[in-house]
Amino acid sequence: VIFLSIDRVQFHIHKANMQVAAAGFSSDLIRILSNDGAVNLTETAATLELLFAFLYPKRHPTLTGITFETLELVAEAAEKYEVYAAINICISRMREKVKEYPIEVLNYAFKHGYTDLINQAGPLTINLSFQKIADRMAPSLLAPWVRFFHFIPKTPLISSSYVTTSGG
Repeated sequence: VIFLSIDRVQFHIHKANMQVAAAGFSSDLIRILSNDGAVNLTETAATLELLFAFLYPKRHPTLTGITFETLELVAEAAEKYEVYAAINICISRMREKVKEYPIEVLNYAFKHGYTDLINQAGPLTINLSFQKIADRMAPSLLAPWVRFFHFIPKTPLISSSYVTTSGG
């Protein structure tokens, strides 16, 4: 099957591999989407190259050393096309990046229903400014976030209970 990225790069993928490794690429879907023998996809070649590497029986990419933006794109494509091997590694990488990108990881986890990742990322957003939250949080998540996290008391970075005085 020939896939065409949004930036017009062709990928020739074995149909058998897709049927085994990507539930989102059914034969009927491919037949419907095919135009002039190619299936047009909305992802870039860079994203598809990483994603399609998970369709073959070889060592899969570890997705280390890529930008968080690239990880987000591959993770969304993996979810969209149900490439489970890629989904699993993306979740692991998201978990590793949660302290650096709590809002983005929370967006991903909420969208795809990963409760454990929501529970890990959510509390890390409590001390962030509301403006930052409003700017970067998915609109579908903002109302639930306000309900669950806005009323939790903010934790100061330095608590008076940890401050000790000598001789006291």
